[in-house]
Amino acid sequence: MKSRVLSIDILRGVVIVLMAIDHVRDFWSPFAHQPEDLSQASAELFLTRWITHFCAPVFVFLAGTSAWLYGHQLALKQDLSADGSAINRSALSSFLLTRGLWLILLELLIVNPSWSHGYAFAFVQVIWALGWSMILLAGLIWLPRGALLALTLIVVCGHNLLDRYGPSDFGAAGTLFAFLHNQLWVPLSPQGYGVFIAYPLIPWPAVMALGYLLGQLYTRPDVDSRRLLWRLGLACVIAFALLRVIGYGDPSAYQEQPDTTIGLVLGFLNVTKYPPSLQFLLMTLGPALCLLAWLRRYDNAAASTTEPGWLIRRILVFGGVPMFFYLLHTPIISLGALLWTWLSYGSAINFTNVQQPNWPATYEPSLLRVYLVWGTLILLLYPLCAAYGRFKRRASSPLWKLL
Repeated sequence: MKSRVLSIDILRGVVIVLMAIDHVRDFWSPFAHQPEDLSQASAELFLTRWITHFCAPVFVFLAGTSAWLYGHQLALKQDLSADGSAINRSALSSFLLTRGLWLILLELLIVNPSWSHGYAFAFVQVIWALGWSMILLAGLIWLPRGALLALTLIVVCGHNLLDRYGPSDFGAAGTLFAFLHNQLWVPLSPQGYGVFIAYPLIPWPAVMALGYLLGQLYTRPDVDSRRLLWRLGLACVIAFALLRVIGYGDPSAYQEQPDTTIGLVLGFLNVTKYPPSLQFLLMTLGPALCLLAWLRRYDNAAASTTEPGWLIRRILVFGGVPMFFYLLHTPIISLGALLWTWLSYGSAINFTNVQQPNWPATYEPSLLRVYLVWGTLILLLYPLCAAYGRFKRRASSPLWKLL
C-alpha cells in the first residue's frame, strides 16, 4: 500500500463536509423543537439533520479500515513478500493505543472548549468515542479473525437488548453502565461543574472493528472487492428495512406519520443515534458501503481509466486531512456565531446552551442561514486544508504521522 486509498479519502471527505452542516445549525440556527420531532419539525429540518447521521458511523468505520491498511503497510515494509492478509500487529497496536490517547486529549483540550463558551460544564463527543475505540482496538486486533468478527457482530446486533435497563438497575456499577450505553452526566464539583458524555462507548469500538475486518478486502482484485462491497451494502439496507418493520434494533418503535407520504418516509428513517441503534448503523453504513463500491473505480490509479473530476478532487482535499478539518471547523463556527450574535443582538450568545425562553426577541431560526454559513465555511477551509495537505505530504517526522 504505497499510496492513500482514494475511495476511502473521498467518502471521508463527503461525510466530514456534511458533518459541518449540523454543527453550523447548532450555533447559528437552533429551533424550538428537535429536528427528529416529526410532530413539529418540517421535512427540510429533519432531512438537514438526517443527512449528517452518516458522519459518525462512517468516520469510525473508516478509521478501522484505515488502521488495517496501515498495519498491512507496516508488514510490507518488514517483508515485501508478505501476503495480502499480513499485518504488523505489534506496531499497529502501539500506534492505535498512542493515537487513541492523543484523540481523547484533543477532545478535552481543543474540541470541547470550542463548544463550551459560557458553559458551566464540558461535554465530549465523537472524537472521545473514536479515541476510546482505538484504544480498545489496540487489544482486539490480537484476537483471531473469526473470534473478532463474532464478537463485533454480537455487540452491534445485540446491544439494543440493553435498552430495557438503566443505570439504576446496576447499583454501584450504574455509572459504568451509563458510560457504556447511556449518555452520562459526571459531576466534578459541588458548584455544578461536570462533564456530559454525549457519546456512550457501545457500540462504537465494534463499528471500528468491523471497519478493520473489512480492510483486507482492499488487497483483493477491484472487481471482487466492488462486488462484495455492493452485496454487503445492499444486505445492510435490506436488513434495516426488515428490522424497521419487525421492530427489533431500535429503542423507539416506528411511528407512522399518516398525514402525507413524506411523513411515512421520514417516520421510517427516524431512528436512534445516542447510542447508535442497530437500525441506525444499518441505515447509515449500508449506503456508505454501496458508495465505497462505486468509488473503488478511483483506486489503483495506474490501472484505472477513471480520473477524479473537479468536485471529487476538492472533496479529496478534505478527506486527506479530516482531523485538521475537524479541529478547525468548530472554533470557526462558534467564534463566528458569537461575533454574529454580538453584532445582531448586542451580546455574544452561545446558542448551543441557550434555551428558547432566553433567545433574543428578534431571533428567528433559518435553514437558509445554516446553508449559507456552511457554504462560506467550506470555502474558507478549503485553502487551509489544501495547504496543510501539501505540508503533511512533505513532512517526514513521525510526530506528524501521529498528528
